Amino acid sequence: ICLSLCLGACTESASDQPTPEAARQFLKLRGYEFDEQSFFQAAVAGDELAVNGFLSAGINPNARDQDGDTVLTAAAARGDLRIVNVLLKGGADINAKGRNSWTAFLLAIEGERDEVATVLLAQTNLDLKSETPNEMTALMLAVWHQREQTVRTLLARGADKDHQDKD
Repeated sequence: ICLSLCLGACTESASDQPTPEAARQFLKLRGYEFDEQSFFQAAVAGDELAVNGFLSAGINPNARDQDGDTVLTAAAARGDLRIVNVLLKGGADINAKGRNSWTAFLLAIEGERDEVATVLLAQTNLDLKSETPNEMTALMLAVWHQREQTVRTLLARGADKDHQDKD
């Protein structure tokens, strides 16, 4: 009941989106401060409502933690599809590089997080030329991890099949 009242109070009459002030009140009621550390905590906890609340309250969707990860790169590495979807809808930069200069898509392939990789690959603004620090591309990682459908999709989208890494 409390959640319904909070969400009802958070909406404007002409929109389904809460005001930033109402979203911050909602976060406070859920036990979060309005800061980047709490944003990361909500994402790690899989708290979709809170992550949406942070985004509605105006938090930077590309915030970074002490290790240099964005919320999106961290969620992709964990394989948290629900949080990845919320972040993509909230404007997170799909091509932002996190810890060790890996993008969310590269991390999803490397970690064999197939559902997350599929969602990220469906994004039209995905940079297919992004590389790991060893100059491996998503195509190389997909081949290495024997992800046949991902390889086919990458090739169909124009991934560079002639690229060479450091080795």
